[in-house]
Amino acid sequence: MIICSHCKNEDYHGTLYCTECGAMFVSQSQNNIETSIHTSNSQHFQTAVQPPQSTPRYETAPEANIAFFLVDENIYLPSVAQPEFTFGRETLGQVIAPDIDLSDYEAYEKGVSRLHATIKLSNNKSRAYIVDLDSANGTRVNGNRIPANSEVPLHDNDIIALGKLKIQVVITH
Repeated sequence: MIICSHCKNEDYHGTLYCTECGAMFVSQSQNNIETSIHTSNSQHFQTAVQPPQSTPRYETAPEANIAFFLVDENIYLPSVAQPEFTFGRETLGQVIAPDIDLSDYEAYEKGVSRLHATIKLSNNKSRAYIVDLDSANGTRVNGNRIPANSEVPLHDNDIIALGKLKIQVVITH
């Protein structure tokens, strides 16, 4: 077990961020990974991040009514035309790959698990839910950690944090 130097919470080895306070356990330095403890300032989440007007408002399939805006990258993630899909990061030799691969967006460094969370859309696509897949660094909605393997409803402008990677939910009607 790893003990957080900031809040004394115990986490499993391999966890990048404290599940209680968000302090970083591991930092990446060029090609080597060095263990170090960094305390983070309290997390601040905006509940209504607005993408700049120069960015297309939606980059989803015409029938889709939900999009995911990657806050730090200022782009929309590619849409998936299925009622249930996973977020995560793909690694070499991985047997089950996520439907939306976040590897290109510093997913490893930000604590995204290989299969981190699932998005479920209702039959008529009017409601969306997120399920944390028992990820190492947890999933938060608007700053609140959600329990693993439980459906949590999503609303327009919610901010999802997969580890430290922030994604804004955009729902059209």
